[in-house]
Amino acid sequence: MEYLMTYGWAILIISVVLGVLFQMGVFNSSSLTVRVPPGACQVFRTSAAVNLVGQCGGILPKYVANFLASISYVRVPTQPAFSPASGTVSSWVYVGVPTAASMTIWSNTDSSEHTGGEELTVRPSLSAYALIGDGSSYILAETSTGYVTTQKWHNLLMTWTTNSLSLYVDGSLAAGPQGYVSSRTNPAAPLFIGKFQTTAYFNGSISNVQIYNTSLDQSSIATLYQEGIGGAPVSPQYLVGWWPLNGDANDYSGNNNNGAPTAITYISQYGK
Repeated sequence: MEYLMTYGWAILIISVVLGVLFQMGVFNSSSLTVRVPPGACQVFRTSAAVNLVGQCGGILPKYVANFLASISYVRVPTQPAFSPASGTVSSWVYVGVPTAASMTIWSNTDSSEHTGGEELTVRPSLSAYALIGDGSSYILAETSTGYVTTQKWHNLLMTWTTNSLSLYVDGSLAAGPQGYVSSRTNPAAPLFIGKFQTTAYFNGSISNVQIYNTSLDQSSIATLYQEGIGGAPVSPQYLVGWWPLNGDANDYSGNNNNGAPTAITYISQYGK
């Protein structure tokens, strides 16, 4: 009893401090993981070879990009060099609070009718869909309602060939193959990360957007998920755009197609 009377206040104060630090995430294992700064891994291109350089071992990025509904987005001025026959887009996303409107992860579609290009979006119902325009109409591969959970990181990936469109969530096929897309068009409009044109803003965080000029096979898709949010591109020779969003909106694919961010904040305590 005498011991408790003497040291009780000190024990109480230490307990309160530890509780506050825990709430701040100081003891979160992900916050203790080594995180690499912007540009730590990137693609180096020469006339003879395409190679990854830097720290490319799947180490967590130092930052991810935080998007606020109705105001935040990244505008990439030049369309990546898509093939008319096939392509893949991969992104890590964290939905904060679902909004009343759809939340676009990325889009290069050219009109409100989605008549050209591609789009990757999460609906208010937390279904996810991949869309591709074929010149006069569009094709959709969509998951069931509630497939994407909030407050959790997911890898969303869409891939297409001349006769199919598929959507993968966390390395597994979630919707499709769907449709016939042989007449797909590549619009002249810029690419957006975090919104569709002037609507459908994303609410949450986005990281590691990768665009390929080929349809990745299932093994490569699984690898992208297994590598985690800090994973490097699996096929640099087919990579046409890579925005890690690790503290900036630069393109690290070696093509220097840097994005211009609007109302983006970069956060470090993002969990995993």
